[in-house]
Amino acid sequence: MIKPKGWAIAALLMLIGSGCRGSNGTPIPLEKGMAGLRQWQEWLSVPPVSTQPVALLPAKTSAQLQTALQDHVRTWNLPGAVLYVASSDGDWMRAVGQSDLNAKTLLKPTDRFRTGDVSELFMGIVCLRLIDAGVLTLNAPITNWLPTDLTERLPHGDQITLRQLLNHTSGLPAIDVDAFQQAVLVNPSHRWSPQEIVGFVLDRPEAVPRGTFRHSRANYLLLQLIVERATGQPFAEVLQQQILQPLQLKDTFLELSQPDEAGEFVQGYQDWNRDNSPENVTQPLINTGLGLGDQGIISSAPDLVRLMRALFLEDTLLSATSRKHLLTLIENNEGGYGLGIAHTLTKWGEVWGQAGETTGFRSVIAYLPVHDLILVAWTNSGDRNFGHPTRLAEKSLEIILGDTYLFTRRAIR
Repeated sequence: MIKPKGWAIAALLMLIGSGCRGSNGTPIPLEKGMAGLRQWQEWLSVPPVSTQPVALLPAKTSAQLQTALQDHVRTWNLPGAVLYVASSDGDWMRAVGQSDLNAKTLLKPTDRFRTGDVSELFMGIVCLRLIDAGVLTLNAPITNWLPTDLTERLPHGDQITLRQLLNHTSGLPAIDVDAFQQAVLVNPSHRWSPQEIVGFVLDRPEAVPRGTFRHSRANYLLLQLIVERATGQPFAEVLQQQILQPLQLKDTFLELSQPDEAGEFVQGYQDWNRDNSPENVTQPLINTGLGLGDQGIISSAPDLVRLMRALFLEDTLLSATSRKHLLTLIENNEGGYGLGIAHTLTKWGEVWGQAGETTGFRSVIAYLPVHDLILVAWTNSGDRNFGHPTRLAEKSLEIILGDTYLFTRRAIR
């Protein structure tokens, strides 16, 4: 069933300790975060980890990762799962299970899937590239682009800035999940617009004071409207121009924006009817607001690795100023959130990433710069309580980097 949007940050918390919802925060620059890393290492009384790239991958490590992937699928009775590990030395990728249970099609590590909240990273990069081009202004009020009849119905809508939408400090409430879910059940195939879903937060009080982190799907739906108003183009076209074409991401697109054959991806499964039996929620389509700027991007593990390499290792996407904005965090007790990306400090060094859950799919992406390591894990099961890929990511990092992981598991709510 549809879950509150906040679960995605919770899932990433399990892996990288990202920021607590409702926590008061102030932006911290990247260099301060690295100082915090040194303090964290001193507190743990361990020497700083090596900055040399991890060798990819000894035969024993490869076999252990394969076993961990198989165990994850078997233990949680998942349709399938993918694990992709990359560094400057090369890539390691495996898949276990099926992409279509009826057709018994084997899952491949290069298959496409719904990324869910990982889409926020794409939106953040798109907005910052438009800022670099002079089309948008980061600290300008959203009234510069959105009509008054919309902003007047948002709490303090005349004061919210583009930056506050991007880092979830607008104070906007979460989508009314119960009301939205009932609307989907009435017409499961309805194609939702951003305006329709934003309607579920209109005329409601702010959830937290503006400037405080609180995740809301409405923030990134409003960003889609702003991008489309500022450019005069559909978001799918802007995404293509700003990220997909420059990076040659052939397996990434906005769902429902492609012809049927070009838009194919793995079948996703979920216990939609709450009868302890997972249904295919991609055929026939159950539309929970698919193909929108908040969580509507289809991609593949190789494409996500390519994106992270371009962002962190090649500096080909953003100006130095915009990259600094992207990585400037709203701080809280366990980590922070930038402009579409989460961050924490761990025993292994800092981790940047994002976690996603959407209808039929769950995923996580993590970059560990100290180890020159990118990891993507995903599964074509949308049931929240069954084998989230953060568990697989944790086990994989333990195998690759050694020692027991020290991740924060404190609940958000």
